[in-house]
Amino acid sequence: MSKTKIYSGKSQFPQPYAETLRDLLDQVGSRYENIPAYIYRKKVRGRNSYVTYAGLRHDVLSLAIGLQRLHLRQRPLRLAVIGENSYPWILAYNAAVTGIGVVVPLDHQLPNEEALQLMRRGKVNVLCYSERHKDLAEAAVSALPALELCVCLKQEENGSEEDPFANTDSDKSWQNTLVRTVKAPMAALSAAAGKLVTVLSPDHKSDEKAGASARSPLTPSERKNKESSAVQTYGSSSSELSISADQAHAAQLSGGKTEAHGQTEKPSELHIHNDEVLWCSIDELLELGRHNFTEDLPALDALRPKPDDLASIVFTSGTLSSAKGVMFSQRNISSNAHASAESFNTTPGMRALSVLPLHHCFENTVGMFAFWYLGLTICINDGLRYIATNMKDWHIQLMMSVPLLIENIYGQILRSVRKQKKEDKLRRGIALANFLQFFGVNKRRLIFRTIHEQLGGEFLFTVVGGAALDPKVNEFFRDIGIKCLQGYGLTEASPVVSCNTLQRNKIKTVGWALPGVSICIDETDEDGDGKGENGGEILVKGPNVMLGYLDAPELTSETIDSDGWLHTGDVGFIAKDGSLTITGRKKSMLVLSNGKKAFPEEIEALLKRIPGVDEAFVWDEESKRGSVIICAKLKVLRHELPELKNGDDDEISRYLREEIIKVNHKMPVYKAITAFIWTEEPLEMTTTLKVRRNVERRRIAEDLALRGLSIQEADGLRLPESSPLHIVIPS
Repeated sequence: MSKTKIYSGKSQFPQPYAETLRDLLDQVGSRYENIPAYIYRKKVRGRNSYVTYAGLRHDVLSLAIGLQRLHLRQRPLRLAVIGENSYPWILAYNAAVTGIGVVVPLDHQLPNEEALQLMRRGKVNVLCYSERHKDLAEAAVSALPALELCVCLKQEENGSEEDPFANTDSDKSWQNTLVRTVKAPMAALSAAAGKLVTVLSPDHKSDEKAGASARSPLTPSERKNKESSAVQTYGSSSSELSISADQAHAAQLSGGKTEAHGQTEKPSELHIHNDEVLWCSIDELLELGRHNFTEDLPALDALRPKPDDLASIVFTSGTLSSAKGVMFSQRNISSNAHASAESFNTTPGMRALSVLPLHHCFENTVGMFAFWYLGLTICINDGLRYIATNMKDWHIQLMMSVPLLIENIYGQILRSVRKQKKEDKLRRGIALANFLQFFGVNKRRLIFRTIHEQLGGEFLFTVVGGAALDPKVNEFFRDIGIKCLQGYGLTEASPVVSCNTLQRNKIKTVGWALPGVSICIDETDEDGDGKGENGGEILVKGPNVMLGYLDAPELTSETIDSDGWLHTGDVGFIAKDGSLTITGRKKSMLVLSNGKKAFPEEIEALLKRIPGVDEAFVWDEESKRGSVIICAKLKVLRHELPELKNGDDDEISRYLREEIIKVNHKMPVYKAITAFIWTEEPLEMTTTLKVRRNVERRRIAEDLALRGLSIQEADGLRLPESSPLHIVIPS
């Protein structure tokens, strides 16, 4: 195996390093104590809740203590978390990695059967689920023999209404201590599922004769009818405490007690008996932890994880049989988050929008932990349809994103410009901005202030991953004063390998290796410069490279060689300045009759620039003459097509053919598209918005066979799918 020159990233903006995620939690809880860590809403367009970094640390550790208090049989815990982005999701994930267990984040759009199979493979004994996944939790009780606890992530509406940004007396109002409203414990936990749950306190002893249920507990809906009689309360369940986070912490330090309205709350303890499954809410676990915080914190500290301890198991997207369980150590995640943070020059308290699903490594490592390193205020968005509203509400300054999201924003801006018949004004504005920039005068945000106001007025940059961003879109946002920084990564690298930065943004590349990460190219051309026509396979080495695949040592050794290099399966080349360019996937590479190679991703990117083409799939097919030809399937959006005379299928086919000819002229002759079909149905996609190539190819073959056509005979036809296709978009 030959390698090109090795390129290693260097720190640009040094940050204190934390060896584990628990160390990181402690570090930011102290370093950014009173800066808001999260702003979120418990319901769409509801009131804002604010949590400082000190409050975040206290909540995570309280939840971990609450979980430990249950004395579950399987230790360390294997905790699965499934649901939409939310503050409780973040608490559940981070409580597990404090040293009490391993977290298994699951795609919230998985069918129940797939989620159950992955939990079985992950040996999950604790399931934290959002309210909309209640049916999954109920199914898990009978499907997962190891399951001991189901935790609903829904929280009561008891968050703070105090807005740290509303203080006009200080431009650093986030430094003021935030008020948190904490509910007095209604009960430690309930005998919810019709089984014996014992609440031990000085005034209450367990009833050993109480009937314990079998492994089919009451559902959460049935639970409500039993709760009032099944729960042993301590203190007053109807009263509320309004205390600051610091006051609460001080009270706990004085003996684990919190006083309000003349009452003293006492620590309590819960036990699960036999093979039962306990149902509870995250609020109940948090209260259990808060009221035993001082007493139990030393024991939790004694469980601090080591850097190489297993922290997380992430299942890659793909078919159920091909989904690989990627094992991450504490060091893998923390080092990659740290390296990402050292690539950006931001200010603590800057506001970032959390849009991508937290179960994806990109948002998890960067949009959570790297942002913690930087002390950013993370605003959890209300959903895809509310992105623009949330950006205005919270004056967002940056976010993680994927090309689909940025291209949608781009499309909305252009549609608005066309509707107002201001295309010429936009072009003149861009020309003026670029002219001034040539002389070092940056007036882009002033010239395009109307557009910026629609995005909250303060939006500065976005980091884009997951796929290639259309350079035309990237250049447009650059011209109006917003930077789109493309990066590259893969799950097995925790996930970020390289990224452009605010100081160095080289459009059409995925930037430079992160600090501490080394990259090189394998299978280079004869002169060994790693560039050639298509480049070679990208290899990665560093503390971010995964521990391995779950229960698959042979696959692990195939992926990580004896020298520690991760073979990514992605193909690209490294320029002399160290910047990396991706050309395609090794396993999807097309080998043509003349021995030449082409990457479908490269051709698909060009096809998706055709106005009206939403998605594209490129594959190779054997022609009647026995040669290999390149074919394409296009998903068309009629409302996005240019104005056509009739707009019927024949006219659309002629338009697409003319555009494909233009695309062919931009490529070498051997990469030319010979035949195409089009559809208005969505292509089969993974949850990370990548085409399921094998599935699409099989469906095309079945569709053509049903009609008795070869691809060349079907050239230019609109072929509706023979069966419904499914697309899922992360929220």
